[in-house]
This record gives sequence, C-alpha cells and structure tokens, in this order.
Amino acid sequence: MNTRNAAPVGVGVDGSSTSIAAMDRATEVAAGLRVPVHIVGVDSGADSAALDQALADARQRVGDRFPDLEVFTEKMATTRIGLALSNHASRVGAQLLVVGNLRAKGFRRLMGSVPDHLALDAPCDLMIVKTT
Repeated sequence: MNTRNAAPVGVGVDGSSTSIAAMDRATEVAAGLRVPVHIVGVDSGADSAALDQALADARQRVGDRFPDLEVFTEKMATTRIGLALSNHASRVGAQLLVVGNLRAKGFRRLMGSVPDHLALDAPCDLMIVKTT
C-alpha cells in the first residue's frame, strides 16, 4: 500500500474567515481521499482562549459536514506560524497542507506571509485557497 494515499491533510486555523475557508477546502479534500484531517491552531500569544474556541468550533464544523471524517486538533505555541505548520506536517507525514491566501497585516506582515513561507519550506504538497 502506498503510504502517501493514507497520509493526512493538514490545515492551519485561527478563527478568521480565511482560515475557515481553507479548513473547509481541506476537509473536502480529506473526505474525498478518505484520510484524516489535522487542524492546527497556532497560538502566537495574542488570545489563547479565542484560539481554543476556534479549534472547538472547527472540530464541530467538520463533524457537522463530514461525520465520518477522522479529525485531529492541535494547538501549538509560537509566533512562527509557517514554521509551526511545516513542522507539524512533517511530524504527521501529511500529504497536503492547506492555507488561505489572505496575507497578514501590520507587524505580522513584516515577518512574511504564511503562504509565502510554506511555498518555500512545506514538506509536502501545498494548496493555497483563494479566499479574497
């Protein structure tokens, strides 16, 4: 059996409409491939409680849409979102990582966008969902 065929799909969420659109697309792909989806929330220290709620809402949303889909959620604490998602994808052996295209604003923009980082460093295929 080709292990890539059973490898999960990963997606980063933060509760924004962009991340929800990316998660919706990631779960559609995972359901179609019949593989698990890993939903990763990256806690940059701004609002940990809001991220916990975003992850709970994400799990509920996926369960409502795809009740048979295996879902894993994880919260990671770092300000380096792209690196955290890349490391997670590598650790779980993801075949695909999904992110939204909306660029960060303000200070986070100066650190570079998550899609830009992952386009260079993702350990697997990358899907950038057009959300704008």
